[in-house]
Amino acid sequence: MRLRLDEWGAHYQANHKATEKGLLFVETKPSGARVRILNIKPKFHQGIKLKAGPYHLEVSAKGYNTKKVWVKLNAGEDKKLVVRLLPVKNSLNADDFFQSGKVLEETSDYRAAIESYTKAIELKPKEVKFYVKRSEAYVGLAEQYSKDKNNRKSIENYRYAINDTNRIIELLKNDQSKTLVLEIIFMTRSKYYNLLAETYNKNGKHEQAIESYLQAFEDSEVSIRLSSLIGIRPSWNAYLNKGMACLGLKKFKQGIKIFNKALRENLENEVAVKVINWKLDEAYNEYKSEEDLDAAWEMFPSRAAEIHYSNHNYHWAINAATEAIELDSEDALAYLTRGVSHLKLKNNQQALKDFSKAIKINPRDKNGFYYLCNTYYLIHNYQQAIKDCSKCIQQNPSDLLKAEVQSILGGSHYMLGNYQQSIINFNMAIELNPAIPEYYRRRGFAYKRLDNLQQYIMNLKTAAKLGDNIAQDILRDAGINW
Repeated sequence: MRLRLDEWGAHYQANHKATEKGLLFVETKPSGARVRILNIKPKFHQGIKLKAGPYHLEVSAKGYNTKKVWVKLNAGEDKKLVVRLLPVKNSLNADDFFQSGKVLEETSDYRAAIESYTKAIELKPKEVKFYVKRSEAYVGLAEQYSKDKNNRKSIENYRYAINDTNRIIELLKNDQSKTLVLEIIFMTRSKYYNLLAETYNKNGKHEQAIESYLQAFEDSEVSIRLSSLIGIRPSWNAYLNKGMACLGLKKFKQGIKIFNKALRENLENEVAVKVINWKLDEAYNEYKSEEDLDAAWEMFPSRAAEIHYSNHNYHWAINAATEAIELDSEDALAYLTRGVSHLKLKNNQQALKDFSKAIKINPRDKNGFYYLCNTYYLIHNYQQAIKDCSKCIQQNPSDLLKAEVQSILGGSHYMLGNYQQSIINFNMAIELNPAIPEYYRRRGFAYKRLDNLQQYIMNLKTAAKLGDNIAQDILRDAGINW
């Protein structure tokens, strides 16, 4: 039989398709389980190329029931199969179920994780860590439902998480040796209540949201009190939860005070500062509308001060920072913002007062010490500048800030005639931040005072190459190329 050209093409494609191989991928839970293909000789590996047809798979892992499944692979298909094994009954103890739950939770399989944690709890109903992890899994599942806009199921799982924290509190309430754990659990429950309140609001259940925010506020206060009871500094997360509850309850001024207190006590913690500032910005933007713009700025004078400063509106920044201080006399950041604004306007004495007050509020404030020593340098009080530079370095600032402090030390020693020490300080500044041309120029001036003209010229050339206009003018006037 002879085929026409178009019939021949269709016949070829059909036969070619039938012989084309597919790829097989198998994801196992738990991960790392052994996969075998029972009806062929080649060993299984991820992405194995196989002809179209049925394949008999066996998946096994220690402590789990072996599972056999048939899978059909079509020609040219990339087949992805997920096989979940069940633990062998009576072969796993509570810790085995707990570890299995952690593995499942890491893969965001929260439902399966909850099942494993529940089995662990059934075997050891007084083990606190089992409830902790199950509550986290419930929250993970609640957040998944929230992304799918299923607020009803999200609320349900947040409540399950809170129930687990309730159980932990019940287990530990009479054990004084577990006060630190209780402090963490109350802080955790306050976070869960805040999340629950947000979801209630999304679902239009505003009365329940208010009740949840109130509970979040109360739990965060308990967490802070327990920290004080055992002589440790309260966690910034406890203050964060308390402040968020205040914002949820529309108590903005109280929330601002709480956030500022958290910032004052955690300025050395970059993560805490970033998160708390982010929450302040989030709150500010939420209420910054055309109708209540003035009210929003009135509620957030500390944030307004920072915005004015960044926009070079120093007089406005001073006014806003003063409002923030009137709202909260312990707002160290407001004093710093007002101080640097005064510094920009050359009100050096007023700047010194504000920086000193910021340091009095927070004696670990490296930024306060930096601005203080810089201001003393500007008003030619070099001995005091050196003292405050040393205090700033003791607070372990970043390398860039430490370089600036070494530069102030170098300049102060230069003005006091200690040229060799000045060179040592500029050496350290350059080692910490070699990209600043001014450091090389000023080190060169110190070498010149010691009659080391070769080093003087070399440092000026380096500064000039890095774009320092003063060094370029000096070399140009001397007829020296760089």
